[in-house]
Amino acid sequence: MCLQFLCARYPSYFSIDKQTLLFHNHILNTKTNLREVDPLVVLLNNVPEDFAIVLRNPETGYYSFRAGVVCSSIGWSVGSKIGMDLKEIHTPVPDYKEKMKFSMDR
Repeated sequence: MCLQFLCARYPSYFSIDKQTLLFHNHILNTKTNLREVDPLVVLLNNVPEDFAIVLRNPETGYYSFRAGVVCSSIGWSVGSKIGMDLKEIHTPVPDYKEKMKFSMDR
C-alpha cells in the first residue's frame, strides 16, 4: 500500500514495473526487486518514515507491537518493544493515558 501510494502521489519520483515487480526510486536512482527483498527492508531503504505493525490481541482487545522499522534518533529500540501493548510502550509519554490511549487502543 505504501509503495502504491508513493507511485500514485509522486509518479515522477517512484514507479513499479508490474511485470518484473521492480520498484524504481528515481530520487535515489535505485531499483528494488520486490520478489527478493523483505518488505520492511524495502520501506527502510525508500521511505523516510517510521513504520510500526500492530495487531489486536484477541484475548485482551489491546494492540501489541509485532514488527516495524523505526529510524528515530531518540534511541527507540524495536527489539525492546516487540510484543508490548501500545499502553506499555507509551508509559513514559506525558499525558498518553489521559489524551491518547482511548483513540490509539481502538
